[in-house]
Amino acid sequence: MTDLLVFEPIDDTREETGPIRVTRFPCIIGRSRECETRLNLHRISRRHLRLALDEEKVIVEDLGSTNGTFVNDERLSDPAELRPGDRLHIADYAFQVQSLEQLGRESSRRGGAPQTLAGQTIAGFTEDPDGFPVQAPQLYELLNDALLEPTAVAATLEDNPQEALLVGGRSTHPALNAGHERLVRMARQIGEEARYHGILREVAMVVADEAGLDHPLIVLPIDALEVEDAGVLLHELGELAGRFRRLRLACRVDASELDLATLQQLGSSLDELGIRLAIRCDTPEEALVCRETGITALRVADVARPRPLGDYS
Repeated sequence: MTDLLVFEPIDDTREETGPIRVTRFPCIIGRSRECETRLNLHRISRRHLRLALDEEKVIVEDLGSTNGTFVNDERLSDPAELRPGDRLHIADYAFQVQSLEQLGRESSRRGGAPQTLAGQTIAGFTEDPDGFPVQAPQLYELLNDALLEPTAVAATLEDNPQEALLVGGRSTHPALNAGHERLVRMARQIGEEARYHGILREVAMVVADEAGLDHPLIVLPIDALEVEDAGVLLHELGELAGRFRRLRLACRVDASELDLATLQQLGSSLDELGIRLAIRCDTPEEALVCRETGITALRVADVARPRPLGDYS
């Protein structure tokens, strides 16, 4: 009987995550913290697929995921058997199914042990050239103590020439030198992207209020994961809008990570709070989404560099 299953990343997936090891059945894989194996990558649903044993067979079942589960390039509509050697796509992340014995033989030929996530429940936890995950403790300290400086770049809305400021963040932790993009990437790898964005929005609003930024539109970032818990997100944004009434608010989300219907619903819900939704339109695909959804296009100059938000006063 199979008591250990290994999914070895192949193709471009090697750049995103290490092997997934399954030691207990049934096992649900997804982004949620409640999953037995957490695969914290974008385009993965909160509860994406289920693995179970049927006598000596491993059965894989898609749990109604948005982007699908595929075995040997066939999208699953019903549970199917999973065999060593099969190609498994979880959304567009590609893995080869291997048993422990197969993985050992592969490792011997490569002359070393495979990369594993021993003791981890976060399957997307990989190391980058700057030393992460070594700096994970510093990131948690940053989040716990809100060691963030809000930054911004000047932007324009396609349907309105008014000044807008697209908010980002910069670490003020003495041992973590990182700007917004890297902080987002690090937060995603430890499953704290929603917390990071919530802290950044709070700090940015306080700084904007103290700086008297009541003329420009303050464009706050939303992570796509937060939209899955839209009630929590909208409650938080509604509270911010109520506390800082003199500030003019908008939110920006990455259009590539949400479907059109979700974007339209999010835009309608924010409108009810007096908050605009904008999409940064840097590609023809993003411009098409703006046209199809009616969501405002946000444009940032190519040479724009982030400055402390308070400097715009």
